[in-house]
Amino acid sequence: MNTPPDASLDQTYHYPPELLEMLTEVIPCLFKSKQGVIDFFRGAGTPAPFLAEWQSKVRTDRDSVKKHEIGRDVLRQLNEGGDKTLAQRREAIKRVSEFEDFSACYENDRYKAQGLVAHIQKVVNVKDSFTRINLEREKERRERQVGMKSRALVWFTVICMLLLVCVEAKAGGDQAQSVVNAIEKALDNYQVFKVEIVQVPGYVESPIRINSKRLEDHFVYKVTIGDIRGNPYRTDLVAAVKSLTTESRETPVDLRWGLIFYNEDGTRAGAIYFDRSGRHGAVNDEPVNFDGIWSNSLFNWLKDNFGSCLR
Repeated sequence: MNTPPDASLDQTYHYPPELLEMLTEVIPCLFKSKQGVIDFFRGAGTPAPFLAEWQSKVRTDRDSVKKHEIGRDVLRQLNEGGDKTLAQRREAIKRVSEFEDFSACYENDRYKAQGLVAHIQKVVNVKDSFTRINLEREKERRERQVGMKSRALVWFTVICMLLLVCVEAKAGGDQAQSVVNAIEKALDNYQVFKVEIVQVPGYVESPIRINSKRLEDHFVYKVTIGDIRGNPYRTDLVAAVKSLTTESRETPVDLRWGLIFYNEDGTRAGAIYFDRSGRHGAVNDEPVNFDGIWSNSLFNWLKDNFGSCLR
């Protein structure tokens, strides 16, 4: 039943290899129990024969079964099912990308699961965008075939104008997101050495808005992780930064939390700041909104690990 360890994932699958591997990793992390993984696939409409042997093993010899083995084997069968299992493959992706309640995860799997779900959501959104574009092109082709060239030209012009507006509106947000991505890459490659956490609690009133410089110069609390590379906080921090998505905003906000990342030579790799809510802030000096339902993972990481001692 199980895929051999050396089986290649670069064959032609209906799930692209990267997406298949991410689904294989994340689904077992979303549930504490092996039965929970089976129930997930059953809820997605997976044919009963795909699950029957695993269900039997879980009931008779639970300890011989691993959650990742269940996930990998069922996903393989769905992938190889062709058009017959198309609906089930789509439902599995839909359920993962819409997953919001991570309380059912083991504590050490939570941030990994949030990061993987956020990444899967991005992959799915990109694929859906190309699908919508292709559908629009097909619509224009049909209109040209029935002599509606002028109307097709209007649609094409409108779409180009909308795309241009979106590109201009996201220029600032893309710059901030590039900084976040660079920080995540540096953390993942063990290039970030020191991390400083500064805070001004919400109950501290300020006559003026606190910007990044004022926060770093006049903090109430400061925590320094001298070497994050071997620190137990590192794994969850990398996952939380990876899930962060930004959207440019025009007006700055009152900042209360800051994370400053340093390279080993003491230069700054970048900084991320949050307001009281964690939904707005700044990346370096660029005001941003933290977009997406998983973008509060980094703010939650701060509160979960340091909120109780920084009051």
